[in-house]
Amino acid sequence: MRTKHVFHTMNISAFVFAAFFCPRQLGAAPITIDFNTLRNFRDTRSLNDVGIGQGDRKVYGADVSPNTGTTITATQGSRVDGPALCNGSLVNPNTCTFSAPFNANRKGSWSLTFTNGSDTATAVTPPLDPAALLGAVPFPTDVMIAGAGVTPTLSWTPPPPSGFTPDAVRVRVYDKAQTKHRQIKEDRT
Repeated sequence: MRTKHVFHTMNISAFVFAAFFCPRQLGAAPITIDFNTLRNFRDTRSLNDVGIGQGDRKVYGADVSPNTGTTITATQGSRVDGPALCNGSLVNPNTCTFSAPFNANRKGSWSLTFTNGSDTATAVTPPLDPAALLGAVPFPTDVMIAGAGVTPTLSWTPPPPSGFTPDAVRVRVYDKAQTKHRQIKEDRT
């Protein structure tokens, strides 16, 4: 009888340890997807020294919560990209995207799976806009930064018209003095 009591106490101790010190094993935070933010687009990125993939890229993803500890995996036919760790930005801490070199043969929708611990959530992106197949997006010119601190003013000249009319232009500025490159400004038009 005494042995049974000691064994029972050890089981309770193990349960208490697991419940209070290993909460991820008991259950993960439920993932919510903002379906209004599903994205699948072509992105042209300039040469940079903050580790962001440059060149002609495809980007897909969505805003998800929680973002910390969540991964994204994308599937289109037999192609699987990821999993990649979600990494929000200062202007959008819930963004969870993946980018890869652009491939005109991958113009359809992507099935996205977001995973956090044992919890998963899925969504399907819209197909790539047919205009994205016309060519890489040209870069803005005359990009200027004025001011100091965390609120600089950005200005630029939109890409020259060559049969291409952008619906948005985004310019990002990063503070490289930080251990992790901290985005301090993102302007869109």
